[in-house]
Amino acid sequence: MFRFTIRDVLWLTVVVGLSIALVVEHTWKSYTYHKVQQQSSDEYQALLDTRFEAVKSEFHHRMLYWRGPHSGRMSLPDTCDTIERFIDAACEAIESPAERIKQCEVALDAARYLEQMTQSKYEDDVEPLQVLERVRYTRYDVESKLNLAQREANAKQANR
Repeated sequence: MFRFTIRDVLWLTVVVGLSIALVVEHTWKSYTYHKVQQQSSDEYQALLDTRFEAVKSEFHHRMLYWRGPHSGRMSLPDTCDTIERFIDAACEAIESPAERIKQCEVALDAARYLEQMTQSKYEDDVEPLQVLERVRYTRYDVESKLNLAQREANAKQANR
């Protein structure tokens, strides 16, 4: 019924061998690509975590200074920048919505404290209006990121 020559068997062997080689090569490239992606994302996450820890330290030192006996001798715009960097780094580095909410609440507490202090200084004609508006912008920025984190946490719980 079927008659094969040696030449047919050799061609079949070559075709099957090449097919297997292509499948193995594709699988190996896919495995290597995913492994590199995983290492890359792990390294990136480590960099984000390091960045967050650095700005967290700066944030806490500034807030200790503002709430201490020497408060008011540090630049308010620089402190606002620190709060904004802190909240941005927290939102990028922290994957857990609950932990992000916690960090946002810490930043919001600091922004409200600065706003209250700046408001009283503005009323006493010590600080200009643009400084008060800068502090308010920071508070609004933190509130918006807190709101976003809360919505994300609610959506995550709704999907469970």
